Amino acid sequence: MSLEEGGQSLYIIFNFRDPRDVLVSWFHWLHPKSGKSMHLHLDYMKKVYSHFTDDELINIFIRNDKFREVEYNPIEHFRLSRVLYFHPRVMKVRFEDLVGPKGGGTDEKQTNTTKDIFRYLEMDGIDSHQIARKIFSETSVTFRKGMIGEYKKVLSTEQIRLFNKLHGDVIRQYGYELDDFDVQG
Repeated sequence: MSLEEGGQSLYIIFNFRDPRDVLVSWFHWLHPKSGKSMHLHLDYMKKVYSHFTDDELINIFIRNDKFREVEYNPIEHFRLSRVLYFHPRVMKVRFEDLVGPKGGGTDEKQTNTTKDIFRYLEMDGIDSHQIARKIFSETSVTFRKGMIGEYKKVLSTEQIRLFNKLHGDVIRQYGYELDDFDVQG
């Protein structure tokens, strides 16, 4: 609402990633065998999720099936975040444009996106190339692989089709393409 109230000094950068890759990241983050945990809720949900096979767990996440009303689900988050994605004063930044060559992107796109961010923030004299080289950080607490298109290696064809069927609108709204086998069949 602050954007609507005319706060000229308010800058919002909305960073997002392909929803299918977010789902895979979420699956690994909450997997019962994952050693990553930041709070008790994650530990609790890992115990709940331990009763399911990997395929069942992925399908639960794809279907946005929640065990508790307040449980976070990345797909629901994408739907609710459209208010930022479609706002004209919010800068939209794709993960794929920032990740650089270590994550399957390019140096050029990473540097140009970094420059665009500093331009949006009205900051001059920043070495965008130097900053861009530090973006891909394996030391981040949430880091696993950081690769573009990882979902294609983890999700089965049936799971990708189900995801696209249930959430294709979100995939397209965020500017991503549906997989070819879904477009044709």
